[in-house]
Amino acid sequence: YSVNFGNVFGTGEDFYESRYRASAGLGYPYRNHWVRAGYFFENRSAFNQKDQNIDALNLGHYAGTSLDYSYNDAKTYPTSISDETGTKFTASLDISDDALGADQDNEQRIFVGDLRRYIDLPWAKRHVLALRGTGGITFGDRFVQRTFALGGSLGESPLSQASRRTFSFRGVPFADFSGERAMVFSLEYRLPLFTVERGIGNIPLFLNRAHLGFFSDYGDIFNPNQRDDALKNFFDDFMLSVGAELRGDFVIGHGLPVTGRLGYGIVVVNRDRVDGLEDDTTGGDAKYGTLVFELGTSF
Repeated sequence: YSVNFGNVFGTGEDFYESRYRASAGLGYPYRNHWVRAGYFFENRSAFNQKDQNIDALNLGHYAGTSLDYSYNDAKTYPTSISDETGTKFTASLDISDDALGADQDNEQRIFVGDLRRYIDLPWAKRHVLALRGTGGITFGDRFVQRTFALGGSLGESPLSQASRRTFSFRGVPFADFSGERAMVFSLEYRLPLFTVERGIGNIPLFLNRAHLGFFSDYGDIFNPNQRDDALKNFFDDFMLSVGAELRGDFVIGHGLPVTGRLGYGIVVVNRDRVDGLEDDTTGGDAKYGTLVFELGTSF
């Protein structure tokens, strides 16, 4: 697979890594909990071998152990537009070490956490308040192309899945910010619009229901030396975006459920950080907002 690091070299061209990965592990479920331990081996190379900055990159072999834990007691129902109650939590730790097969310059400890909470609102049926806090931190060797990326509106669905090292942030073009520390908080108010539950003749596209989501994302991505003043000025550069999405729950091919989203997000705090960046879909200046056109919900 490939990984887009955005305009990491400031040349105006996105940089892509080509990765080949093999892994094996053992997982164990217990009630609402799930734990997994495994080993991975990965080879990374520059997708464009003519890139003049290849020598500055940390490519080659990454190998080590991965540890994962998840908890899930969220509940959804046949007519739900989203998980309605409960909590989801995931945490992962990847350890790449030369003793386990990695190159000596590619040793890292990478931790990523994700906490989600769904609240069924009492004043209207199927109205949901969804909250999310996610982030990551890296220790060890530092890379020019960085470990984490922030931006875009990639969704989670059977047909699409963002890397857990890429943090969605609507209103910011995909992967235009990178770093070794990341933190994003999201809030959404989700409400149903109408139910269809039919298709057009025998066309293999079936619309169950349509719903609306109002959202706000708040976060930042940075490197360790960019937060020297601790909590005093920690949040000064954090961006805040707001927007709305029209969503539809479809069934494709008579059996594959997927959610589509069409919406708009705009950065309203620290907007100067996206000034001059281009919306990946429209090509317009991201200062005036970005278009959301994706499969799957953001969380």
